[in-house]
Amino acid sequence: MKDYNFLLGLPLKKAEAILRNNNLDYDVIEYDGKKAIKGKKVQRVVRVKTKEESLELIVSSFRDEKL
Repeated sequence: MKDYNFLLGLPLKKAEAILRNNNLDYDVIEYDGKKAIKGKKVQRVVRVKTKEESLELIVSSFRDEKL
């Protein structure tokens, strides 16, 4: 399987769309910090693991701030 590190930092929905468009199987594992996030938040891909026949996306929530 090829390298999918280009998914790092992407919002989960965008990463999922890329994987679905390429007919790739994936699992999502969510990790949350101890502090609550105030305001709008977005889940981003923080790690991509390659498994035998699929990918594992590790995601975490971040505050969604427009710069």
